[in-house]
Amino acid sequence: MLRKFVYGVGLLQIGYVGYNASDYIYRYGIHQNCNLKSIYPQEYALITGASQGLGLGYAEELAKRGYNVILASRTQKNLEEVAQKLQQKYTNVKIEYRVLNLENEDPQSYEAFFSQLKKDYDNKIGIFINNAAAFEKDYLINLTPKQIKSVIDTNVLGATFMIQQELKYAIQNSQNDKQKTLLINVGSQKTHRGGTQEANVYYATKQYMNHLTSCLRDQYKTIDSNIQIVNNSPGYIDSPMLSSFYPNFSQTFGSYFLDTPQKIAKQTLDQIDADPAVINGSDKQAFGNIFLSLQAKYQNLFN
Repeated sequence: MLRKFVYGVGLLQIGYVGYNASDYIYRYGIHQNCNLKSIYPQEYALITGASQGLGLGYAEELAKRGYNVILASRTQKNLEEVAQKLQQKYTNVKIEYRVLNLENEDPQSYEAFFSQLKKDYDNKIGIFINNAAAFEKDYLINLTPKQIKSVIDTNVLGATFMIQQELKYAIQNSQNDKQKTLLINVGSQKTHRGGTQEANVYYATKQYMNHLTSCLRDQYKTIDSNIQIVNNSPGYIDSPMLSSFYPNFSQTFGSYFLDTPQKIAKQTLDQIDADPAVINGSDKQAFGNIFLSLQAKYQNLFN
């Protein structure tokens, strides 16, 4: 009886690996690059946390695809510098910026932010990338109340207020102009596989983003086909955040699960027309996630 049970579990896991591998082979290999402009022809895309890391990667990739880009972040000086560099590089599009601090817990500030966006851009924003996040790498027991509040206010409260306003904007565009809107919410591949020991509060907020995105996706798929919501849950990204977390990541763990912001952004946008619920970063990160997920399952089973 036990042997049959073990065989059955083994067959299920083989099926799990086979299904996910074939899905990833199609999406990352066979599937042709998405013509994003044919689906979302609006002129502008807005990206939070756009001055570095994955947000900057998205800004570059969207500019390459012909979108005018609105960079949003909390520090004006950084935004000015990044906008200037991008504008010099991508002269055929407009690179603009808006100062936005997601640590602000006042919902009226987000209403005011979007009220100004509507005045300046009307219905011309077709893509929103919700990437901004605050990060603290230490254990919960060691964090100060201020650090805890900053991470939760930014990654949960501020991000939720922002998404709420984006949905209102998208619904209005859908009802009035029949325009489609894309929301990409950046979660975390690691939190899909279970709990983490390090950076407890940060990863808890990323799991919140994963779950919120899943709930909203299911809701709007049934009530408004003009609103597409996708969870982008990459693995480790070669970014300033990773450098502060794991200064010697490549030397310690190797570079297999590490990828550039530009590649992750490109391969995410290339899959939008396939409409996957979750995009697990770049090709090598997605394939690696299959086996890391199995490892996490068996660790939980035998620990």
